[in-house]
Amino acid sequence: LTLHDELLMLFAGDVLDAAPGEDLTTAALTSLLGQACSILHDFSTARIMFERALRIQEAAIGPDHVKVAATLNNLGNVYGTLGDAQKQRDLLERALRMKEAAFGPDHVELAVTVANLGNAYGDLGDAQKKRDLLERALRIQEAAFGPDHVEVAIGRFNLGQCLAKSGDVI
Repeated sequence: LTLHDELLMLFAGDVLDAAPGEDLTTAALTSLLGQACSILHDFSTARIMFERALRIQEAAIGPDHVKVAATLNNLGNVYGTLGDAQKQRDLLERALRMKEAAFGPDHVELAVTVANLGNAYGDLGDAQKKRDLLERALRIQEAAFGPDHVEVAIGRFNLGQCLAKSGDVI
């Protein structure tokens, strides 16, 4: 571990000791620590942080509250990175249902979750479902941002990678 990593882990311990409760502030701090651990590629610790944040959020605001969806998305991505694409898919599908209920089927808030879900399906071997979801994410991004936005460029790149892998012409 680098000095930076060690300091972060010490800080994480201090934060969790200082905020041992089960309130939304603790959930937010724990989720931030999960994000920091993800950035540092400590995905096992990130999983623990996101699971704790999720448990607190579900108890405090209910399991179907849209604010829980962000934690589900983060936790799902960690599971995917750890090699459990099925768990990733399940968490992302749950997050997507919550976001669709809150925002509607074409809101920009759904785009990242839809794209992540597509990648999970790809990891599970369902190339067509991956393509369908990446196309949906791109349509949402184009409607929200216009054709020349960086998010749209990233979406096009991801879809292009998917098409190239399947042998389809772009």
